[in-house]
Amino acid sequence: MGLALCRPARMLGAEPFFMELISGIETELATRGCALLLQVVTDPVQEVEVYDRWWGEGRVDGVFLADVRSPDPRIEGVAGLGMPAVVIGHPPRPPAPSPPCGPTTPRRCGTP
Repeated sequence: MGLALCRPARMLGAEPFFMELISGIETELATRGCALLLQVVTDPVQEVEVYDRWWGEGRVDGVFLADVRSPDPRIEGVAGLGMPAVVIGHPPRPPAPSPPCGPTTPRRCGTP
């Protein structure tokens, strides 16, 4: 299984979430006799290129996608390859629209 992370390599040690994620993935894969192929990339386009190369070379049986965005070209990219993928998380939700201001909604518009 593969995981390409789009972030500076020096940040991985500073972000406990990713260290826990990688540790958990490794632990589970090890019970199945598999390992994690990890690469740090600089942008989402490079991430898709890495997945394409890994898949073409037969280096992975699938990938993990983290830091999902909306829209996310990686999802279409791996689907187009026919590559199995596990999506970790979900894209951020856009903020809810503000209610219209009026006499029935004074507190929502910031008035006491």
